[in-house]
Amino acid sequence: MDVPRIGCILRDMGVLDDKDIEDILAQQARTGQKFGLIAMRWGLATPEQVWEAWARQLAIEVRQANLDELGTDSTALLRVTPALVIKYRIWPLRLWGDHLVVATGPNCPPSALASLAADVGLTVHRCVVPDEQIEAFIHHLCELEYGPRECVAELS
Repeated sequence: MDVPRIGCILRDMGVLDDKDIEDILAQQARTGQKFGLIAMRWGLATPEQVWEAWARQLAIEVRQANLDELGTDSTALLRVTPALVIKYRIWPLRLWGDHLVVATGPNCPPSALASLAADVGLTVHRCVVPDEQIEAFIHHLCELEYGPRECVAELS
């Protein structure tokens, strides 16, 4: 199944019109910036609207991502406890309304995401990142939350 582009999804959501999409695509061709970033910088879409469009894409097709490029929405990190991050080996990325986008390793079972959704009471969407990225982010969080010595025991 073809995954709609972010611009088409934002148009379907009533956020952008065809002229906006053309202008953003022209800017994207000149700068190489991400479509959603341009739309937000120009004040045409809010971060929440871009995140929703991205989550709609993820609902159709799980995509590869890079945690270093995505960044973390602090509200997502506050909503998912460190214990759940460690338990499910996920990294919370975006939270809006009753939707949560998390990064997982490539072998994360669907049952783990279903359990996470039940634990946090949210609809969970996922993107895939290398296991090493997840582990590095979890280790850093663990050290901040529990301290370096206790972190070894928590992660075991």
